[in-house]
Amino acid sequence: MKLTDRIIAGLQQPEKSQKFIFDSHKDAPTGFALRITKAGGKAFILNYKHAGFDRRKTIGAFPTWSASAAREYARKCVQKVNQGVDPFLEKERATIDPKLSKIIDEFIAEHVVTLKSSKTVTAYLKNDFEPVFGRRLPKDISRREVSDFITKKASIAPSSARQLLIYVKKVFEFALDCDYIESSPVLTIKPNSIKSPYIKNPLAQRKRLRFLDEDELKSFWNYNPDIGLTKLVHLALKFILVTGQRPNECSGLNRKEIKGDTWTIPAARRGKNEVEMRVPLSRLALEIINDAQLENERLMPKTDFISAGFIFNNSRGAAPHASTLAKAVKRNVKVFKSKFHPEFGYWRPHDLRRTCRTGLSQIGVGTQVAELAIGHQKRGIIYNYDQFEFEDAKRDAFNKWADHLLEIISKP
Repeated sequence: MKLTDRIIAGLQQPEKSQKFIFDSHKDAPTGFALRITKAGGKAFILNYKHAGFDRRKTIGAFPTWSASAAREYARKCVQKVNQGVDPFLEKERATIDPKLSKIIDEFIAEHVVTLKSSKTVTAYLKNDFEPVFGRRLPKDISRREVSDFITKKASIAPSSARQLLIYVKKVFEFALDCDYIESSPVLTIKPNSIKSPYIKNPLAQRKRLRFLDEDELKSFWNYNPDIGLTKLVHLALKFILVTGQRPNECSGLNRKEIKGDTWTIPAARRGKNEVEMRVPLSRLALEIINDAQLENERLMPKTDFISAGFIFNNSRGAAPHASTLAKAVKRNVKVFKSKFHPEFGYWRPHDLRRTCRTGLSQIGVGTQVAELAIGHQKRGIIYNYDQFEFEDAKRDAFNKWADHLLEIISKP
């Protein structure tokens, strides 16, 4: 019988058990039928074989499902069967196999929360990746979809796209380890396979070579904090330039880390090396610290927090995050008279560190001492056998750099 809504509406229930009426419509797949129960209930079903077993899937009740809609759905189910998928188990599997959003949460809980970069990694996964793919099963996500997603991101923010691809691949590796998927769709996506009509090799790692010239150094150093960013933020930026240490290490400077004219950065606060670092403080660096303490004392009556000993306190009494310094610099490119570099743009806080390292070479400090002064570790077998710290040489280097810097900023 060719099933139509009109015909189905007129069919009577059987006196006993249930009755199956198979559809003879030309578009109906084999096994598609209407089931009528003794109580009068009518529902569309599909009989099929999968892996040698007879299966029956209930599609839905009539008239909620029309004959044409149920027929089309049955055709799609048969296509899945031909591809080796059992429609009967799909609903059950959907309750067992977690959506990607749940897998992302599990990955963050097990592998990300203990990282120093946990906030950054979490932001990439939760703010960029999850909104697009979070509601789907990982096994249903294709390589092409992820590749297109990364490509779109690369056209806007190449560096972010490169990091995002790294973290996305880690999530699918985790899903593979947990047996949520049989293979990773992103395994073969390489940075050089991502193309963009606007940028050549958008995910290629580009070394940033930006440093401040003498004009920029004078404008930055003699900047009036009353115009834009706070004095403490300005002093923290100066401290990066004078000591050559990483922005996050400088912004988190605490009184307890300073003894005399030496600053000891705890291993837990080191950016990459996770090894305690002793930084000799030049006269200029000590002046910056003293100026910051005076500013803290001036602001103390206006604040209601108990100081935790940070030198460059923010408004909550905590150490300002490195991103705070970056945003401050970005907002003040005009007053800093920062020059736009065609490849690297305006200078950033980390470029102050690069300027210090470049300046050390400029004034004749040897490569080995200069590298150790800014916290770069010895490499290879030298790291294992040469444990001399060059403390006096580093102190002399920083004092010479401070004198050279003062000479530059005092030029008319």
